[in-house]
Amino acid sequence: MVVAFALALVSMSLAGILFAIGGKNDNLANARIGDIFSFTYEQPVKGDGNYIGKVVSVRDMTWDEIDRLDYYSRYRRHDPKFMRTTTLVTCQSNDGKIRNFYAERTKNCKRSVTGGVLYRLGYPVLV
Repeated sequence: MVVAFALALVSMSLAGILFAIGGKNDNLANARIGDIFSFTYEQPVKGDGNYIGKVVSVRDMTWDEIDRLDYYSRYRRHDPKFMRTTTLVTCQSNDGKIRNFYAERTKNCKRSVTGGVLYRLGYPVLV
């Protein structure tokens, strides 16, 4: 009985530690201002990158706005692999850099305690 209780206590503690380290799986499209996320961003040209950032704005764009951006912007104009999506999230790294991310192009996205701790400690930063 005592052994079973000890094993249950150890397994619950281990599950809590793994949750704190790994965080909660989430989608950047669900982000709110002030949230801290860690994620991998899919970049067809430079390759995927890992990021940690504090959400400073979330913008839901219409397809008309996206069409307008595609028409007027020179950014990767002739790249058939590049596609804008409807949710644009602006994040700030711990060193103050600001970057925009299309939420639908993220993977391994987590809202985590570890991400918040690393952000506050200054490591790693957005590149």
